[in-house]
Amino acid sequence: KSVRMEHQDDLHLDAIPLPHHLTRDTIVPWGAMVVSVVACAVVYALSNIVSPLIFNKFRTLPYNDKVRWNLQVISSIHALIAAAAGFRIFYYETHLFTNVTTGWSDLCYAVSPITWGYMFFDLGLLCVHPAILRDNPVIIIHHLFILLGGWLFWTNAPIGWAYACSLTVTELSTVFLHLNSFFITLGYTKSKVFVINGILLLVTFTHRLTTSVWFVHYLWTVFDQLWHVTPVWCAFMCSGSAVLLALNAYWYSLLAHAVFTFFTKNKVANPKSE
Repeated sequence: KSVRMEHQDDLHLDAIPLPHHLTRDTIVPWGAMVVSVVACAVVYALSNIVSPLIFNKFRTLPYNDKVRWNLQVISSIHALIAAAAGFRIFYYETHLFTNVTTGWSDLCYAVSPITWGYMFFDLGLLCVHPAILRDNPVIIIHHLFILLGGWLFWTNAPIGWAYACSLTVTELSTVFLHLNSFFITLGYTKSKVFVINGILLLVTFTHRLTTSVWFVHYLWTVFDQLWHVTPVWCAFMCSGSAVLLALNAYWYSLLAHAVFTFFTKNKVANPKSE
């Protein structure tokens, strides 16, 4: 997947073609983002109605914990959609990586506004609930960073589309991360399903870490090509990928330690299992 480009001096952003029905001035599908925001609001309301009917524990949760629960439900659904698109692009549309300046994907165009809409909704709701925001202030930086990346993503289309969209392949672990949180909230930490989810979380996060390594390697192989055409977008992708890799490595070490501690404690508590 490494790329070498000839005649770089003749290639500029405006010279890179887009599908005939799109221009750089009208490329952002605002309508799809609005629909995504509305869909998030609907899911939030449904979660708030259905959750107490299914889980008695939900009824006794403090208000802010209920808000967190509902946001995690939305985040899980978004992660499933984003990961499905990322898997499709990363593993089945590999031809998009052969030339980072011309790779166009209709799937990117269709799914990306869902992410931006979700980010706007989540960011807005967190601002309305400052108590939740104080518990995790880094989320603001994360969301603003993603939205800035979204703006660069669209204004530099189609450069880096395959990379930026396939990056969501790492979102699959988010689903199991939230499930882990749900199980802890419900007091299911001694159940088999909690253990199985923990294993799946470790497996999917291993995939998240290894793909993060590959993305950094890929950007290194196409750095000259990207920098020549759009240095700002190139710098954003490279720095963002490096930071993401570092964070994923750190989170993975914490996750692996938690899993090791969990199984070690259970082994000590059940010596007859040996």
